[in-house]
Amino acid sequence: MKKDKLLILALTLMVATTPMMVLAQEVVSAPQAIINAIMSVTAFAMNILILVGVLFLVLAGFQFVFARGEESKLSTARSMMLWSLIGIAAGAIGPKLVEYAAGIIGVWWK
Repeated sequence: MKKDKLLILALTLMVATTPMMVLAQEVVSAPQAIINAIMSVTAFAMNILILVGVLFLVLAGFQFVFARGEESKLSTARSMMLWSLIGIAAGAIGPKLVEYAAGIIGVWWK
């Protein structure tokens, strides 16, 4: 008799708490303010990266002009130009990659 009452009490508690357990399964996303702050810092950093890349591209152009046919200086200018173009491309593509990755994991921002 005591076991029957205990079983009925356990089943009643289980049925009564099931909605709470189901509602506890919701995925909680990060606060929107934090996501917006991260995205604005990322956009600012990418703009600075593009600016520095353009600056180094101009400096590489000056090195080409003032190399006067010296192979070592021309090689340095070519290398500088290549890496500045890579930096500009990274600055241009970076925010879209972050946006794509955020979309994959389900984080959205304004």
